Amino acid sequence: RCRMCNVWGIYGGDRLMPRKEMSVEELVDYIEESRILKRTGGVVISGGEPFLKKGFQELCTYFMTHYQNLRVGILSNLYHHELIIKKLKDIEPYINRLWIGTSLDGLDELHNNTRGVKDAFSQFQTSLGLLKTTFPRLPVVVNYTLTTDNYRGIYDTHRFCRERGLDLSIQFPVPWKGAEIFTFSEDQLKAIRLWIRGGAPRDGIVGGTLELLGCAGSFEPDPNKINPLPPPASNEGVQLYAGGWALDSESEDEVCFATYYDFTDDVPPEFQIDCPEYGEGRKCFAFRRNELAQDGQSHHSIINVYVPESDPNGGSWGPWQCLGGQTDGEPCDPTVADACGPRSQCATPAVTSIACVLYPYAPPDFSVGGVGGGGSATSVPLGGAQESTSIDLPPVGVYSVLPLTGYVSWNSHAFNLTKKGTTIEQWVNLSFAPESERQWVREQIFESRAIFSMSPVQPFSKREVCTSWTLPQHSHLLSLSSHMHQRGELFRIWLPPNQPCTGAACQPPGREADYSSRIYDDPAYRYYDPPNVYSSSDAADRTFVACAVYDNGADNPFEVKRESTKPNTPACSFPAAYCGCSESVRACLGGDSQGVPCGGDDAVCGEGGTCDACPLLGGVTTDDEMFLPLGSYYVAEP
Repeated sequence: RCRMCNVWGIYGGDRLMPRKEMSVEELVDYIEESRILKRTGGVVISGGEPFLKKGFQELCTYFMTHYQNLRVGILSNLYHHELIIKKLKDIEPYINRLWIGTSLDGLDELHNNTRGVKDAFSQFQTSLGLLKTTFPRLPVVVNYTLTTDNYRGIYDTHRFCRERGLDLSIQFPVPWKGAEIFTFSEDQLKAIRLWIRGGAPRDGIVGGTLELLGCAGSFEPDPNKINPLPPPASNEGVQLYAGGWALDSESEDEVCFATYYDFTDDVPPEFQIDCPEYGEGRKCFAFRRNELAQDGQSHHSIINVYVPESDPNGGSWGPWQCLGGQTDGEPCDPTVADACGPRSQCATPAVTSIACVLYPYAPPDFSVGGVGGGGSATSVPLGGAQESTSIDLPPVGVYSVLPLTGYVSWNSHAFNLTKKGTTIEQWVNLSFAPESERQWVREQIFESRAIFSMSPVQPFSKREVCTSWTLPQHSHLLSLSSHMHQRGELFRIWLPPNQPCTGAACQPPGREADYSSRIYDDPAYRYYDPPNVYSSSDAADRTFVACAVYDNGADNPFEVKRESTKPNTPACSFPAAYCGCSESVRACLGGDSQGVPCGGDDAVCGEGGTCDACPLLGGVTTDDEMFLPLGSYYVAEP
C-alpha cells in the first residue's frame, strides 16, 4: 500500500468497489465501439495489480489478436511472483510484444517503507529473477518515485538497475487527494537536476549543488565521473569502450581517436546477418537497444563506425597506444582483447580535431562526413549524446546493423570548469535483435546544411534562423531533438505539412511548434510511439521546419560573447573556431557607448565601458553556435 497512492482510500470508502469494475467482456465491447482506440499502437494495463484481474489473459489475448502491431505494457508491483509467471506463460506466444513496468523506490527497507509492505523488496527480487530466467527477452522497465524520505537511495537503486540491465526512470509523486504529500524546494530540485546531469556520483561534489542546499563553507567541485556501464550478458549483446582521454583543469577540448573491434566470436549465429553493402561476403550483426554512458563533463559525443576492411596494424592506422588507466601511453596491439587492462583501451592518439576532420592517424577517408556527422560512404552513424546517459530503444521490428569487425570513430567534446584534471570515458552497449524483431532499419536525422547559418549575431542583438528537410516517402518518425550552444535561446520544430525552404525564405510557420527546447545543455527529446507516418507522394506532406533563436547579449548584456572570456582550448586554432574576435569587429560593453564599434580601444567606450563585445558566429567551440535538428525514423514501404 504505497504511501503516495490514494486508491486505498477510494476502496476503503466502498467495499463493493471491486465488484463494480468492468468485466473483460464489457471492456471489449467498449473498445469495439471506439474508433479512436482502433488506431492505437500501444496499450498499458495498470491497476492496482493487473495480474490479480480476473480475465487478465483473455484481455491480453484480445489485444494481441485484434491489433497485429500493438505492444502491451503491464504495470505490476512484482509481488505475486507465482501468479505473474503463471499468467505470462498463458500468453507466452505473444511475449515479444509485451513489456513490464514496475516500481522500485529504494533497496531493502527503503522500498518496503515506501510501499507499506514489509517484504516488498524481497518479493520484487524473486519476481525479477524469475522473469529474467523464464522470459529472458521480456523488457522490464523500472520507475523510482522520488520522495523526501527516499531521495538518498537513488544512487544505490540506479546501480542495482544498471547491473541487471534495467531501464530506470525517476518521477515525483502525483499529489493525489488523500495521499501523503512530499515537497521539495526549488533549490533542492535544481541541486538534484545538477547531480543527475553530472552522472549522479556517489562521492565528490557536483558544482553548484552545495550552494543550492545551503551548505556552509567554501568548496571546490570535483570533475563529474560516471560509474562504468556494466556490459550486457554475452548472449544478449556486446560493449564498446573508448578508454579515457585526459582533460586539464579549467579547459575545453574536442578530440578524435579510433578503436578497433572484432566481434566475430562474440555474436551468436542467430544474430548475424549478411551485409554485402559493406563488402562482398561481409557479415554483420543486428541490434536494437543502443545505450551510451559517458562522463558528465561531456558537451557532446558523436560516434561513427568506419566500415572498410583493412589491417589495423598496417596502412595508415596508428600508432596504437593505451588510452587511460594504469597503462596509459603504452604501445598496444588493437587485435588483442583487453590489451591495456582495466579502464583502458587500445586506441589511436586522442588529439584535438573538430568532428574528426583531417584526423592524422587513420586513412584519409576516416573523417568523411565531418561536421555533417550523419555518416558517409565509408562510415555509418552509431550514436552519441549531449548528456551523461542515452538509451535508444526503437519499437519492436526496428533495428540497426554493424559489421562484425570495424573501427569506431570517437568524436568527444568536453569542458572541465573545475580546478582538477580529469578524464572523459565512454561506454556503448548494443543489445542483439533476433530475427523476429528485424523488419525495418533505423535511420538517423542529422540535418547539418544550416549548421552555421546564424552568423553573424551582432553584439546585444538576437537572430532567428530556420531550415527545412524532407523525409523519404513512407517514413515513420521515431524521435526529434536538437543541438545548439550556450547562446541558443529557443529551438522549435514544426511537423509536416510545410513547404521546403532555404535561407532567408525559411520562416517560422504561423502556428504553434510541435517541438520546443530552451536549455542548450539539456535539450528536449520527443518520442513518437506509435510513430508518425508520412506516406504521401507530396513532398510538403513530409517536410519539417526547424527554427532557432540566438541571443548575443540582447536580454542580458553581460552574456554577450567577449574577447576576455574566450575559451581555453586547442580547438581555437582550427577552422570554424572563432575564439573571441579581432579588434576590428569589437564593440563596447558597458558604459554610455555600449554597442558602439571600438576597434580594440577601451577609451572609445568611456567610463565604465570596455572594448570587449564580439559578434556571435557559427563555429565549433561552446563559445560559437550551432543549429542542428536531430532525430530518428524508419521507412516501411507498403
